[in-house]
Amino acid sequence: MGSDEKNSKRTISDKILIKQMLKYLFVHKKLMLIALLMMIIQTIFFSLGPYMIKIILDNYVTQGRRSEFLIIGFLYLVVVVLRIIPMYVQRWLLLIVGEKTIHNLRRDTYEKLQDISMEYFDKTPSGDSIARMTSDIASIQPILSGEFMMAFSSLFMVVGGLIVCLSISLPLTLLTISLFPVIIIFAIFQRRFVRTKWDDYRDYNAKYIASMAESISGARVSQSFARYEHDRLDFDKLNEKYYKKGLSAFRWSSIFSPFYETYTKLTIVLVLFVGGSMTLQTQGAVTVGSLVLFILYLNSFLEPLMIIAGLYALIQTSFSAFERIIILLDTPLMITEDLDAQPLNCHSGKIDLNNVTFSYGEGESMVLDDFDLSIQPNELIAIVGETGSGKTTIISLISRLYDIQVGSIKIDGQDIRNVTLSSLRKSIGVVLQDPFLFSESVRYNLCYGKEASNEEIENVLNLISAEFVYNLSDGLDTKVGERGGWLSLGQRQLISFARALITNPKIILLDEATSSIDPQAELRIQRALSKMLENRTSIIIAHRLSTVRAADRIIVLDKGKIIEEGTFDELLAQKGEFYSLYKLQFRHEKN
Repeated sequence: MGSDEKNSKRTISDKILIKQMLKYLFVHKKLMLIALLMMIIQTIFFSLGPYMIKIILDNYVTQGRRSEFLIIGFLYLVVVVLRIIPMYVQRWLLLIVGEKTIHNLRRDTYEKLQDISMEYFDKTPSGDSIARMTSDIASIQPILSGEFMMAFSSLFMVVGGLIVCLSISLPLTLLTISLFPVIIIFAIFQRRFVRTKWDDYRDYNAKYIASMAESISGARVSQSFARYEHDRLDFDKLNEKYYKKGLSAFRWSSIFSPFYETYTKLTIVLVLFVGGSMTLQTQGAVTVGSLVLFILYLNSFLEPLMIIAGLYALIQTSFSAFERIIILLDTPLMITEDLDAQPLNCHSGKIDLNNVTFSYGEGESMVLDDFDLSIQPNELIAIVGETGSGKTTIISLISRLYDIQVGSIKIDGQDIRNVTLSSLRKSIGVVLQDPFLFSESVRYNLCYGKEASNEEIENVLNLISAEFVYNLSDGLDTKVGERGGWLSLGQRQLISFARALITNPKIILLDEATSSIDPQAELRIQRALSKMLENRTSIIIAHRLSTVRAADRIIVLDKGKIIEEGTFDELLAQKGEFYSLYKLQFRHEKN
């Protein structure tokens, strides 16, 4: 929590935010131009009303011309009714523009999260990203759905009303304008102070969603350790701060509407007092009709001014949320394709890591430093080592989930940075330690990387002895629940294993892929491995004796360096690091 103030500091100016917002809105410029035309027509009708009242007062009411008064009164009623048509069309068009803009913003945010590098997710809580996709976009929806353009509409009325007021009475107009600095100073104060409050509130909204997401996903662990009381206290502290930030933001925002209301009424009273004095003391200088007309037009631009002022607080709220979205959208993609990137021609599956240096971020320690490894086509490599030695990093780099800082990684002689990402990843089948499944059917998860026929699915399931799928309630169409929670851990692992094989990749990367499967199920898999890995280059990170023994070559890592290399028997004979690991981790399996 110590970084709250730092995190809430603004990094994007209002000018840039408005430019970005208009860029999204102007995608629908035809609709906006029609809406703008409706605004102009509405403003003309709006301006006609008060002028017609002046005519009624000066030319008909004061002179007792009843018949003409009824005619002009009827015309005034027609103007008022006609004003409704452009007002409705304008608002309907702006709602369409707003909803389309929000639709596009959701799409762009989702696509950005799909394309952004793993480094972003390593440093950003998932709840923060969810907050940007949900509550932040919801916060800017009112502005984009009409209020933002209402400010322009109100601006038209302000300018139109001010021009008419100048034509009626220059002294009264100058008196009104002389009061403008009060509202300008107040608006500047509002912009600088309230925006900070809303920035703080949005930050805590993200922390709140992140906490909720973590609590839900970690509910099993929390209950297993009987931590619910402690977690509840932590949540209460966060919720209390979130509440106070929200209360502060709303409290300061609510001050301004009464201020503008008071400012408007006092301005009208002052003009009425001065204008009334001019009417009484200076015969003919300002007629009663002109004074009433001036006050009506004064109200016609003070009222829109109040609308703009009221929207200003809402705009600041929206800008605070919009800034967070723009920061996400402007986050540079660390993993990109060259414009002339070619599809990977993975014909044999040879992998070469040459002088590879890599760390997970600036200032972080090197995970791999001047690392070299060559894997021959169809070779089965097992990588072992203590936690943090760089095993999983190698798999991530070959899949190009991260980019190396120095050196090169080549597959069949092609630098993976020079090939298309889709062709690279379609050539590699990956099974991670945490078997993530989508909350859809078994079939959906199996075919996630490639659309497959029932025959193809059946062949793969039989190959890895995963026939249990057909015993599920709906077979391949059985829903697996969130993260596959309706299946056992071993079943989830088998499905993720089959998912990788269905794409028929030339390279297979298994990150401790059999660690969650019971020995009996693993035995069935081991029998199929020899057939499954034929004509494929395979890298396996495993702790089980059977998998390591079957490898053509074993690589022993320590702090990102290869300290031993050889076959199972060769490494045991050396009685080095692998021998120590074997004694600690593998010997019980043999027993």
